[in-house]
Amino acid sequence: MPGEVIVATARAWFSKNRGLKALALLGAVVAWYGIREAISFELLVEDIPVRILHDEGWALLEGGEQTVDVRFRGARSDVRDLSRDQVDVAIDVRGRREPGPQTVRISPRDVRAPTGARPVLIRPEQVTFSLDRESEREVPVRVEVQGQVPDGFDVEQVASVPATVTLGGPSAQIDRVAFVRTVPVELDQRIQSFRVRRTLLPPEGTWTARIEPDRVQVEVTIREHAISREIAAVPVLALTRPGAPAPPFQPAVVRVTLQGRQDQLRSLEPDAIRAYIEVRDPDAAPGRSLPIRVHAPAGIRAIEIEPAAVVIGEGTDAVQTNRD
Repeated sequence: MPGEVIVATARAWFSKNRGLKALALLGAVVAWYGIREAISFELLVEDIPVRILHDEGWALLEGGEQTVDVRFRGARSDVRDLSRDQVDVAIDVRGRREPGPQTVRISPRDVRAPTGARPVLIRPEQVTFSLDRESEREVPVRVEVQGQVPDGFDVEQVASVPATVTLGGPSAQIDRVAFVRTVPVELDQRIQSFRVRRTLLPPEGTWTARIEPDRVQVEVTIREHAISREIAAVPVLALTRPGAPAPPFQPAVVRVTLQGRQDQLRSLEPDAIRAYIEVRDPDAAPGRSLPIRVHAPAGIRAIEIEPAAVVIGEGTDAVQTNRD
C-alpha cells in the first residue's frame, strides 16, 4: 500500500544518523527562540494625535483633537527610540460626503512608523468625528493685551494689520465666530510706540479652523500722559556779552506753566527752571521788548510764560548775568 511505503521510508530515514538529526533539530529550535526573542520587544507609545483625511470642501465639526495609544512590537533597535512625534495615525475618510457624526475603526494600516516595528494594539480601537461642509468669511481681529504702561503714559491706540482675516471651517461653526484673538501683547515697561507680530489663536471648540493669514502685525501707539504745573516768581536772567552791562528791564520775575510727566513735575525743584532774555545790544532804547525764554530739564517744556516779554526801561530793577 502507498501509505505503508511512506511510513516505512520515514522510519528508515529517522533510523539513520539519529545523533546528527537530533543536533540539527536542537539547532533549529534554538535559532527559532533566538529570532523570536530578537523581534518580540514591545513599546507603548501614548497620546498620538489622530489625523482625519477628508475631501476638499469639507471640514471637521467635531473630533479634531483625538489621540490614541499604540503598542509596537519588533526588534530592540526598532522600538527602542520610537516616540510619539515619529508615529503618524491617519484615518482616510475621503469619499464620504455625509454630514454628521461618524465612527471609524482604526486599523494597523492607518499607523505609520519610521522603523520596522509593527502595531499590535491600538487603544481606543475607534474614533468618532463629525463632518460638515466647509465655508469661509472675513472676521475682525481682536488684539489681546496684558500688563500696563508705566505711570505717566497712556495707550492711545492698538491696531491690527490687517484688521480682518479669512476664517475657514465647518459652516455651522463659522457663523458663530464674531472675531479671532491674537496671542497677548505685553505692555509692561513700554514707554514708546512699537510694532510686533503675533500669531492668531483659533476659536474655542473641538473643531478645526483655518485662518489666513495666521499672523498679523500689531501696532501699539503710546503717548506720554502730560500734566501741568505752575511755578510763580521765576527770576528773569539777562544774558549779555562778556563784560557788557545788562540794561534795566521789567518785570524781574515771571510765572511759568510747565508740562511733562507726572513723576517729573512732582519732583521738580523750582530753581531748576531758568527764565532768561538775550541782550544783544546793551544800549537798546527804553521801551524795547525782549522775549523771555525758559530752560527746563529734559522731558519738561514751558507751555506758558506770563508775561511773555520784558520791557527795557530806565529806573527798573534788573538781574544781570554775563555769559559767553
